[in-house]
Amino acid sequence: MLCIFRTVLLVGLIFITSAHAKYIKIGVICPTEGALQVEGLGILYGVKAAVSSMKSDGVLKPNDQIEVIHYNTSTTGTIPMDIIVTYSDGSSQLFPASKSDRNCAPGMSASAATKLANDNVQFVIGAFCSATTKAAALILDQHKIPLLTPGAIKKNLTQRKFRYLFRICNREDYEGIAILNFISKKLKPKSIYIVNTRFS
Repeated sequence: MLCIFRTVLLVGLIFITSAHAKYIKIGVICPTEGALQVEGLGILYGVKAAVSSMKSDGVLKPNDQIEVIHYNTSTTGTIPMDIIVTYSDGSSQLFPASKSDRNCAPGMSASAATKLANDNVQFVIGAFCSATTKAAALILDQHKIPLLTPGAIKKNLTQRKFRYLFRICNREDYEGIAILNFISKKLKPKSIYIVNTRFS
């Protein structure tokens, strides 16, 4: 992940062709609270680590500056999901998600994208969830600001003709096939229980 973020930052430097000191603004949209805190902090710290390593390796000139502007897209709580429990007699029961669970809030993501566009960032990294990534892409595409998502796996995201949305993760359908092949060919369990969630 660090290598990927370094590559993104290098691309940003290439497109800023001024011979003078470069000043780059990077937006980061990700959850840093609640149940998705670990994943979100991994994105934020990954970007900061990439900036730090580029400075120490001499990729950035002494006068070059990179500002990382972060917006949180979560409120505290648990991951919102519907859980279906299937019993041994074949019956099942649905436990619906609480409407107060908002670890991936599209509204917060759209607001963050609007603020970042107004801050004149060169590009944005995020968001972690597909719903928040879509909300951000709808805003950033209008401003022609590239959005790189490291976690949004919903397959139709990159089929919506967003011109400035890119992802560095697999789609949900590819991940599902890979997981199923691994379980069936390597683990070879006698039975499999599937939990249906709002995430893939």
